[in-house]
This record gives sequence, structure tokens and C-alpha cells, in this order.
Amino acid sequence: MCYPSRSHMLVVFLNIVHMSGSLYFMFRIHFMYFTFLYFLNLLFMYFIFTCSFVLIFHILMFYLELYFVPLLTGYVAGILWDHVHLYGPEPGILTEQDGVLT
Repeated sequence: MCYPSRSHMLVVFLNIVHMSGSLYFMFRIHFMYFTFLYFLNLLFMYFIFTCSFVLIFHILMFYLELYFVPLLTGYVAGILWDHVHLYGPEPGILTEQDGVLT
């Protein structure tokens, strides 16, 4: 049985957030690229919990750093985008009537 250290559990937490971003994009725009990211993350979780990730850890950690920030910001941006389209722009924001295309 493998008991991951605190640093490994931090990576697991960040990876779960990353996977939620991948899932959000999978179901929102149905893009195969994000499906690939999601299953690669599942593989990463398997290696962490079996402790057989000495080499794969360094490779996937680099991958995680490359895609974690864009996916997290994209996840938040998608929520804000939905808010604007559901409730309209906030008062004071320029609209098409002001001669500005939004």
C-alpha cells in the first residue's frame, strides 16, 4: 500500500482542479483535445496512488504546469461568460446602442 506524502497530495489536489477544468470544456464545447487532457490526468492520478511515478511524475508535472493555469482561468472565464449571457451586462457597460459592438 502506498501512502503519498503531503507534496504528492498537493499535486493531487491541483490535478483535481485541473480535471474539473478539462471536464467543463469537454461538456461545454465537446472538443477532443480536452477529452485527451482528462484521460491523461486520470493516468497521472493512477501513478500517484501506486507510487510508480518516479519518471512519469517529472514529465507530467511539466505538463501540469503548462495547462493548469490556462484551464483554471478558462474555467472561471466560462462562468463569467455564462453570467453575462444569462443576466446581461452590468449597468454602465457600453452596448451596441452606444455605437460600440459588444
